[in-house]
Amino acid sequence: MTTVVPGPQALSDGEDAPCGGAASCALYEPHHGRTGGTVRSWDLPHDLRSAPFVRDLVGSCCQRWNLSERCLQDCSLVVSELVSNSLTHALPPITVSVILPPCRQHIRLEVSDGGSAGVDAEEGLDPDEHGRGNIVISTIAASSGHVVSGQGLHIRWAALPTRP
Repeated sequence: MTTVVPGPQALSDGEDAPCGGAASCALYEPHHGRTGGTVRSWDLPHDLRSAPFVRDLVGSCCQRWNLSERCLQDCSLVVSELVSNSLTHALPPITVSVILPPCRQHIRLEVSDGGSAGVDAEEGLDPDEHGRGNIVISTIAASSGHVVSGQGLHIRWAALPTRP
C-alpha cells in the first residue's frame, strides 16, 4: 500500500522545505492523520525472512527520494531491527511504514504489530545473538519510541536524519 498524504505543506518528492521542528515533522506521533508528507506502507508476513525483504523496500524509498547513502544504510539497519523485534516478540499483523515529512530533514520508520506474544516468545533465544536491537536503534536514530494506537496496535518508530 502506498499513500501520499495531502496537506497544505505537502511537497513533491523533489522539493525541499525548512524544518519547522518536531511538531511539523510529526516525529513523535504515528503517521495516521498526518497533514502532509509521503508515506509508503507494507503488510508483512509473520516470517523472519521478512526482514531482508523490507530492508530492500526501505532502501528503494531512500533512493527514490534521493536521500544520502548513509541515510539509506542507517534506515536499512534500523528497520531490520524494528521488524526483527516484532517478528521475534510480537503477534501479527505487522505493518512497516516509511514516512518522509514535508521538511525532508528526517525520515520516520514505523513498525506496528499486535503486541507482545508473551514470555514464551523469548524462550530459547541465545542471549549472545539477541537483545541489542533497541541499543542499535537508539544509537543510530535521532529519536525513537513506542505508542499504542486506538486499535490496540503497538507502533515502534525511529526518526533518522536524511542528511549526514
